[in-house]
Amino acid sequence: MKKLTIISDFDGTIVIYDVFEKILDKFANDDWRLYDYLVEEGKMNLEDAILKQFSMISHLKEFEILEYAKNFLIEREYASNLIAFCDENNIEFIIASAGLSTYIKYFLTQKLINAKVYCLEVNNYNGKLFGKFPKFNGNYKNFKEAIVEKYKKDNFFVIYVGDGFNDVFPAVKSNKIFAVEDSLLSKNLDKLKIAHEKFVSFKKILDYLKNSF
Repeated sequence: MKKLTIISDFDGTIVIYDVFEKILDKFANDDWRLYDYLVEEGKMNLEDAILKQFSMISHLKEFEILEYAKNFLIEREYASNLIAFCDENNIEFIIASAGLSTYIKYFLTQKLINAKVYCLEVNNYNGKLFGKFPKFNGNYKNFKEAIVEKYKKDNFFVIYVGDGFNDVFPAVKSNKIFAVEDSLLSKNLDKLKIAHEKFVSFKKILDYLKNSF
């Protein structure tokens, strides 16, 4: 089998809800959607926008965030099966998410599955939460694109899986794209006339791997 990696978004992709949005809707003390707008207009980068949004909930305790997040950690069908298949077949499965380590790592632990995770790492300092994104050298639209480029340079065949506007940049640099049906990612790729597979269940990606590699 050739060197292969799957790079997947989490919120709205591996789980059906955008968990971070649900948390912001419940707890944010200001208009967090402004920063989504600024990113889509190209006036702010993804990481800075997420950090601004996170600052609106940094007054919470991490256990409060997790307890609320648990309500929305509903797995998309066959996601765990795909991750387990990758683990068993020496395929790197990477989660590249603008969501929080708090609930992403909890989800993986609960499902007893392994994946490398790049996301907003949440830490506690003097009773206040702060978040930190992974850093990559180079001129990239966002850290997800940087991860794709890193694996492409190492001669991996990169499959990208996602649903959001910020998944467009890494997706177009990948060798193969799977986009959640009717998602912003899929609609934007349609506008750009970029080939991609639409999916609802991860079984479609699992079957693709079994039949193609």
